[in-house]
Amino acid sequence: MTLDIDWARGELARFLELTELYRPPGPPGVMLLSSSLSNRGSQSDIIASAHVVEKIGPSPVKVVTPLLITRRA
Repeated sequence: MTLDIDWARGELARFLELTELYRPPGPPGVMLLSSSLSNRGSQSDIIASAHVVEKIGPSPVKVVTPLLITRRA
């Protein structure tokens, strides 16, 4: 099976865009002092894109969602 390099680069670029962190703007007329950051993409879009990126090849990328993190005693 051959890999379409242009397609793979596009998928990787999309994943990086979705996972980019930024400081969301506050409501108009309100100044918020916060250090919280958000991803550009939604959690569901990031997870869907991660599944595609994982299929492209070996990668150190691992997506962990807060819903899957558990603490064992």
